Amino acid sequence: MTEKDRYGETLRNREKAEEDRYAAEQDRLRLEKLRQQAQAAQATSGLCPQCGGGLNASKTFEISMKTCGKCRGVWLSVDDLERLTARAGEGEIVRFVRSLIG
Repeated sequence: MTEKDRYGETLRNREKAEEDRYAAEQDRLRLEKLRQQAQAAQATSGLCPQCGGGLNASKTFEISMKTCGKCRGVWLSVDDLERLTARAGEGEIVRFVRSLIG
């Protein structure tokens, strides 16, 4: 095999590897998008993403949430979670959590 042939083969192998990486990344992105869609569908369907139990909508300290009566999970939107953590301090969060636990 000549030097030119080896160089050409190296380039083809490199291109193939880059194509494989690109395809794998695209597959990963598609799977992530499907996971997010499934989670969103499950959250809007009224079923707990953790255990599949029924979710109950409630509002505490002006924070909207969904709670699961089966596993006692609490589901907040990103906005509500940010609003909760932006409150005065840790005392507010502790009171909120205690109100959930009962």
